[in-house]
Amino acid sequence: MFRNIVKEWAMRYRPIRHNAATNKRFFECDGIADIMDLLQGVRGQGSPFVVIDTSIDGRVINKLFRRSYGIYFFVKNELSGRPDAVSGQEEAKELALKTALRFLWRMRKEKVGIPISPGCVRNDIRLKHVRVDEPNIQIQGIGPFVNNYWGAWMVIDVDSPVAGCDDLSEDLYEPI
Repeated sequence: MFRNIVKEWAMRYRPIRHNAATNKRFFECDGIADIMDLLQGVRGQGSPFVVIDTSIDGRVINKLFRRSYGIYFFVKNELSGRPDAVSGQEEAKELALKTALRFLWRMRKEKVGIPISPGCVRNDIRLKHVRVDEPNIQIQGIGPFVNNYWGAWMVIDVDSPVAGCDDLSEDLYEPI
């Protein structure tokens, strides 16, 4: 469910404009190994693009499961191999960071129901359990990667009720 929110953002955010048919710039992976495989295959990929790690990582707190999603924002250094490559590297890092911050800003804006376009107020039920603890979000620069991509990485925690937590029925257990 949260990955759909990230995908929708990638479709609406103009520098990315993800379209599965013509401009694929949103990807899902299951762990760091999948991300490395993905980066190996993005030679002609547009930049920037976003990847969400959908592996099941998290913790149980009371009756909530706090699932942690890694979100990666990648930008290609287009100046690689040229005399001004270092400035291109810095630009790529800065753009990756700005993209991550714009994602957080949009999450915050949509969560509180601020209009996102004239006449449209979003009180999205999908955001009901999303807890974005802004003071504790860390953004880390990452890279360089294959094909000269640089990125920014963050983790967003999403709370959801633990299914079956209130079901104390004995028929769920083998007798001792």
